Amino acid sequence: MQPLFDAQRAAFARGAPDYRGRMQALTVLQAADHARQEALVHAAADDFGGRTREETLMLELFPFYDPVRNARRHLKAWMRHRRVGGSWFLLPSRAFVQYQPLGAVGAAARFRRASQAGRRGRPFRARPPVQVRAVETGERRFHDSN
Repeated sequence: MQPLFDAQRAAFARGAPDYRGRMQALTVLQAADHARQEALVHAAADDFGGRTREETLMLELFPFYDPVRNARRHLKAWMRHRRVGGSWFLLPSRAFVQYQPLGAVGAAARFRRASQAGRRGRPFRARPPVQVRAVETGERRFHDSN
């Protein structure tokens, strides 16, 4: 896992991605799940003993697509400086909030097959919200699922 941390530190040293970079990362993240959608549906059917395609799409995959769409819609507004009030004794100064990435985000999750978990395997949706939040805030991220 140390090489992953080293790669994240090197990426952070290059600076936070701009709006275009974050939008591209969100597009890649969503496209990756779309590309693997059928494989995920078949894996869920195997894990849960014949789960229907529609049920897997509704419960596992669609909840992931909504945060990505929401982030793409609001990202520009979230990246803007936001004016805030300053103290009276600092007048005539101005103050603003500018959100900046603080480092690397790691998301490690252990996914078990239903046969190992007593037909209660961990859902796919356990990982994507962390990745979406990392992209929209400009954090560098990696994902390790063992």
